[in-house]
Amino acid sequence: MTISKLSGYEVARRLVGPFYLVFGISLYIALHREFTEHPVLVYYAATLGMMAFTGLLEWVMPFHKPWQSPDDQFINEIGSTFISAFLGHNVGKAVAFALFGWFVVYWRGVDGSAPWWPSSLPFAVQVCLSFVIWEFGLYWNHRWMHAGGWRFHSLHHKLRRLSWLNSGYGHPIGFFTTSLFSYGMLALSGASAEVLLFNSFLSAAINFLSHANVDMKAGFINYIVSAPEVHRWHHVKDTPEAYDKNFGTQLMVWDHVFGTFYLPKGKAASHLIGDDETYMPAGFWAQWLEPFRAAKEKGGQVTIPEQRMPFRSKRATD
Repeated sequence: MTISKLSGYEVARRLVGPFYLVFGISLYIALHREFTEHPVLVYYAATLGMMAFTGLLEWVMPFHKPWQSPDDQFINEIGSTFISAFLGHNVGKAVAFALFGWFVVYWRGVDGSAPWWPSSLPFAVQVCLSFVIWEFGLYWNHRWMHAGGWRFHSLHHKLRRLSWLNSGYGHPIGFFTTSLFSYGMLALSGASAEVLLFNSFLSAAINFLSHANVDMKAGFINYIVSAPEVHRWHHVKDTPEAYDKNFGTQLMVWDHVFGTFYLPKGKAASHLIGDDETYMPAGFWAQWLEPFRAAKEKGGQVTIPEQRMPFRSKRATD
């Protein structure tokens, strides 16, 4: 079917993916040019901008309209994104550079990169290379989380709706190891701080996109980044063949390499998501403590229900 025969909405579905990426990169570059001496401010401003932009897209063209309504875990989603994720990622980042950063600091040149880093390459190529290295750490951390680290990752799979907001829904230890693996790889790579910061921004933007409740048809982009069409398969509960697939957090390159990529042609993931088997209390702080509780101590608390409950429901506030 040619573009001329598509409806306006169908055209928008096909264009929103590329536009999202172009918009995010353009926003970061524009802010960086304006505030060159404040790179950290640029990072946070651009990240907040992508939060707002992704939220707007969810409102304009939702994949599943019921997901637009907050549910009984809405307050926990906010708390997890701005407390658990912020804390876990920053501590993990600090530990990663404390453990591995010293190894390359001595050899870093005037541009901040190590001699083995190809700093002569165009900046865009350096970012792409660092992103692939970064994703290698993310990929294996994610696979470990689905095995030995499941107690720290299962909370994320209790989600019964997907939204940019709950891309940061999880346990602090899970976020800690995510940053430890990814920033550890980046620290050893020897890339400059400028490359690392841009990489971190792209990671946040694509992470929002992967969980976004946006109705898009990303096409070839699905095979490169973790777009919503791909990542929803990682969360579905009604398709066994999709279990333990699509571990890529931002890029899908290592899923292709290690045979865990899953995207059936002509079929979209359902809106039935969430792990119904793992016990998980509904309270925010109780969720922090849950991985450390013995099996015999479980029970007696209000748990996350299998079906979504309305925001401020009695079940959510008990």
